[in-house]
Amino acid sequence: MSQEKADQLVVIGASEHNLKNVSLNIPRDSLTVFTGVSGSGKSSLAFDTIFKEGQRRFVESLSAYARQFLGQTDKPKVEHVEGLSPTISVDQKTVNRNPRSTVGTITEIYDHYRLLFARLGKPHCPECGTRITSQTPEQITDYAYVDALNEACLILAPMVQERKGEYRKELEDWAAEGYVRARIDGEVRRLDEDIRLARYEKHSIELVVDRLTITAEEKSRFTESVEKALLLGNGLAILHYGKKTAENETKNQLEQSPEKDHLFSQLMACPSCQIALPEMEPRLFSFNAPQGACPSCNGIGQLSTFSEEKLCDPELSISEGAIKCFTEKGNLLYTKVDQRHVNSLMNNFEINDKTLWKNLSVEQRQLILYGNTKMKLGVSNIFRFPGQFLNKLEKQQWAGFIPILQFVFRFVKGPLEKFQHTSICPDCEGKRLNKMALAVRLHGHNINSLSGESIEDSVNFFDNLKLTETEKKIGRDIFREIRDRLHFLNDVGVGYLTLERSAATLSGGEGQRIRLASQLGAGLQGVLYVLDEPSIGLHQSDNKKLIRTLKKLRDRGNTVLVVEHDKETIESADHLVDIGPTAGQDGGHITAQGSMQKIIEAQESITGQFLSGQEQIAIPEKRRQPTGNKITIHGASFNNLNNIDCEIPLGIFVAVAGVSGSGKSSLIDGILKKALNCHLNPGSKDEPGPYKKISGLENIDRVIKIDQAPIGRTPRSNPATYTKVLDPIRDLFALMPEAKARGYKKGRFSFNVKGGRCEDCQGAGLKTIEMQFLSDVQIPCDTCRGKRFNAETLQIFYKNRTIHDVLEMTVTEAEEFFSALPKIHIILQTLLDVGLGYVKLGQPSTTLSGGEAQRVKISSELKKIATGNTLYILDEPTTGLHFKDIRLLLSCLNRLVDQGNTVLVIEHNLDVLKVADHLIELGPGGGKYGGELVCEGTPENLSEQMTLTGKFLKTVLEKGAEQNSFKESEEKSGKVSELQSFKVSATEVIEEDPADFEKVKVSKSYSRDIVIKGASKNNLRHIDVRIPNNKMTVITGVSGSGKTSLAFDTIFAEGQARYLESLSTYARRFLGRMDKAPVDSIDGLSPAIAINQKATGRNPRSTVATTTEIYDYLRLLFARIGKAHCPTTGKPLLGYSPTRAAAFCTEHFEGERIELLAPLFLPGSSKILLLDHPKHLPNVIDSLEQEGFVRLYINGKAIRLDEWKENSAEFKLSKNTTVDLGIDRLRVNPEEQKRLAEAIENAFQRGHGLLK
Repeated sequence: MSQEKADQLVVIGASEHNLKNVSLNIPRDSLTVFTGVSGSGKSSLAFDTIFKEGQRRFVESLSAYARQFLGQTDKPKVEHVEGLSPTISVDQKTVNRNPRSTVGTITEIYDHYRLLFARLGKPHCPECGTRITSQTPEQITDYAYVDALNEACLILAPMVQERKGEYRKELEDWAAEGYVRARIDGEVRRLDEDIRLARYEKHSIELVVDRLTITAEEKSRFTESVEKALLLGNGLAILHYGKKTAENETKNQLEQSPEKDHLFSQLMACPSCQIALPEMEPRLFSFNAPQGACPSCNGIGQLSTFSEEKLCDPELSISEGAIKCFTEKGNLLYTKVDQRHVNSLMNNFEINDKTLWKNLSVEQRQLILYGNTKMKLGVSNIFRFPGQFLNKLEKQQWAGFIPILQFVFRFVKGPLEKFQHTSICPDCEGKRLNKMALAVRLHGHNINSLSGESIEDSVNFFDNLKLTETEKKIGRDIFREIRDRLHFLNDVGVGYLTLERSAATLSGGEGQRIRLASQLGAGLQGVLYVLDEPSIGLHQSDNKKLIRTLKKLRDRGNTVLVVEHDKETIESADHLVDIGPTAGQDGGHITAQGSMQKIIEAQESITGQFLSGQEQIAIPEKRRQPTGNKITIHGASFNNLNNIDCEIPLGIFVAVAGVSGSGKSSLIDGILKKALNCHLNPGSKDEPGPYKKISGLENIDRVIKIDQAPIGRTPRSNPATYTKVLDPIRDLFALMPEAKARGYKKGRFSFNVKGGRCEDCQGAGLKTIEMQFLSDVQIPCDTCRGKRFNAETLQIFYKNRTIHDVLEMTVTEAEEFFSALPKIHIILQTLLDVGLGYVKLGQPSTTLSGGEAQRVKISSELKKIATGNTLYILDEPTTGLHFKDIRLLLSCLNRLVDQGNTVLVIEHNLDVLKVADHLIELGPGGGKYGGELVCEGTPENLSEQMTLTGKFLKTVLEKGAEQNSFKESEEKSGKVSELQSFKVSATEVIEEDPADFEKVKVSKSYSRDIVIKGASKNNLRHIDVRIPNNKMTVITGVSGSGKTSLAFDTIFAEGQARYLESLSTYARRFLGRMDKAPVDSIDGLSPAIAINQKATGRNPRSTVATTTEIYDYLRLLFARIGKAHCPTTGKPLLGYSPTRAAAFCTEHFEGERIELLAPLFLPGSSKILLLDHPKHLPNVIDSLEQEGFVRLYINGKAIRLDEWKENSAEFKLSKNTTVDLGIDRLRVNPEEQKRLAEAIENAFQRGHGLLK
């Protein structure tokens, strides 16, 4: 590859989704931003083409075993990609909703904290707070001499603690070693006695190491004995001493004394409380491991318990259904416990089932819910044999409904949660860890209090930490890692978050920036990073920090590709690629690329028109005035809100602004939305955050949240199904004369249910062939040719179009086609109004962008009849939207407001804030520095106050005022259609200006050499090495000099580990991980691939084909393309759908008379059919006759069903008898193919997939 090409990433012929055979060159080691309207193909190029291909190539270098766990990505539709590096995607996929995931665990800082506390933490006693150190024999001696001077003492070594066994051999061995006595189950006995222990009972055995009186003369003997006891007892020793009460007490009586044991540990134990601490290891500080988790809540920090308030309705009696967890049939949810048990319970305990629940005594309610007997609950008595409970009830024993539900909850969580009350765990107080873990401190903090600090405060704590020499030595690497990662998180604008913050509460933008910080922490070079709108959720004041972070990533020698709409990020790019000109079918071309000036100059680029100011989002000339109605929140104090009062005027467009973490979502989502839900739906599970009161709720009769979540999670969902426009369309097809004649109902025109869909592909139109460790292959279905419906359904026409043709129409085409049908037309018109005219009705929802999905939801709202009292809440609706899309979105929102509704938007985008009627700004900072109401009023008010948002607004408002007058004259003259001027060839290559690439090249000299410092693996003596980048380097030396230790065990191990850290934890489990090499630092590393000469496997199962993986591909080839043959006859095996079988018969037996039979029993067949033995045939004769069947064939001989009783005696029904059911008799001709297909479908159904 030439040097010039090596500096570029070359993509040729990309056709993924709506891309039109695009080819382009992107400079490497630069910051490239992809822009374009929503749905133009930016993500298709950046993520679905470049990222997928880069990752696919790196993953192919891994073993076939590892690859099948990594979830292979499909090969993108692209002719050729050159100059690719291993790729890492940092996108806004839904944040992990696992309650165990926190910011600390995602960024792995918490893992470093755990290591830090395990190595440098100072343990304290969880009871008295005394500092705990491991006790030496001398310290134990000193303690005993202070506590029991001049007292008689037994020194015991614990050998067996509460374990079953006879221990005959052990007792004999100890006697042979010279020990005279042992304390067995609390009794001191001589070892020369005949000691017999019960084999199946638990025993405790302590050896008596010495018996002496604690005096000054015996001190050295006492210390030696303690040492011996600690050695025998694996670090534990027991001193047994007690004070004499009378002079004449004998030693033997003392030896029998039961309670005066003092346990000492050479490991960790509190001398005063005698609490021994477990070994200090990282697992002790993990709330996801049993060693560290709070035993009460298992490390969740919350307890969910079934409660009487949630389970029972106090205003009903038992007979009226006071206990709410019963089904309509009378069963306790998911169990076989039913009304028989309830009646037996009432009768046996003499409780009146007509008494209201609230009037039952406390004892009766406790008995019903919690039972009176601790009973063993299991699958058998709850799910299978409920009679066991009835037997117990006869004896007046009852387990209780709540214990039964707790057992069921282990298997079925979701539906039972509504009967549970969630509270903070009383034992750990929500800290998730057990007392032992929380008792370890480091410079005044335990691990929970350190995780509870904001990232900004944690940065200050670690920067100002005064360390001892020992701490510096032990924690050098740990402190460096923690400081780096905390600084990176602070730099990407999430300094207000705490490490204990649950991942489920993070927004998409926060989650993405946290992953971005993790990538900076890996410190790789030569990687291609692809980011999806990292500026989402960021206030303008934080944007510069983010851009600085992206440039830092680039300066390390990485290529950074960003899909972005933010103007500031676009202006900061080294290289721009604009995709358009519009969305969907009219997009997928490159309208311009290069510098910002190039984009502005390109006539077709809509982005350029907005950047130059030629197009803009106009500031309204007059803002709406509040109607007088308002909602007032008093004393909001959820999360970081500081007891604020906030007024939200109704009937206008209101926006809530403020920096990230200032409390916007806490106020609107956490309090207002949930309080409204509870007000409108009294049964709602939503619990609003703490507030004093909310007035004005009566002014709202509906609250709707519109977000960018996908409108459907499967390819079977589409805009037509979501907007319900498909229902009247299917009704229309079912009304066609031909459909009526054939008896087709509307369900026939759905590809999701049996009947009208193609059964070969089950209505998908494609067949997915799984390729194990290769990417899945999708091929069009042979039978329906991708049309999803069977041939019979596609014979029904409306205006010469089939249901498939209608689903292939764009919204614009369909609106014209159905213009005469108001019910359909009104829905399509609203889709057109929100700018979705280019979307196909049947386009899978999974292929819609976030902005498109959001607009589909808004269109569903616009078609509803306006009540004028609806509150629409939108959280950052401009995510993923281009300037043009934002203009469209604002016009949609303004239409909702014009109908008298209120639109409430949480937003950072200045284009939205400047057109709002009323602004509320929270702040002034994020986290603990936020939570105050900074300012409220019109945008002009905010800009005059010069608040943080106001400063940025002022610039925008001034700029808008200047441009308004300039725009008016231009708008009068009219504009040429955006698309008319855009002419493209079949394959387009946008000419780049070589000067642009030169500029980018000159501005960067990022490639770094690989610098290794302090490598000490195996025999390496703390060496420092510099290896030039992009050159071939040979490492030589005598055998055993350390070549492999440097190349493989240090450089390769570290390079691979850092790349694999960017993959999911699940994937990393299967990839095996080399140990981290002892090295101070490695800078300039790229992802590494090793080709070594490890000894080939000597396994007799190993062949050349398995070692080279050729055999894996051969297996796959035969499994997917091979034709199965019968092992006995050698004939090919075939499978048919009804449509294919009918076509086969028409082709081979045209003009012949045939009879279709469904097998009911086949001798020797392992297939499950209607009859498991012919002798059961008489039991089904009546039902078959009622269903309209006429004849049976027994061993090939026909018999009419209505003559069965007279003739049945002549048939001997044994397991060698063949039984077939006659389905239909007909002559095969093409006109009768539909009847034939239906008869075959019926035969397949009756014959469980077989017919004759």
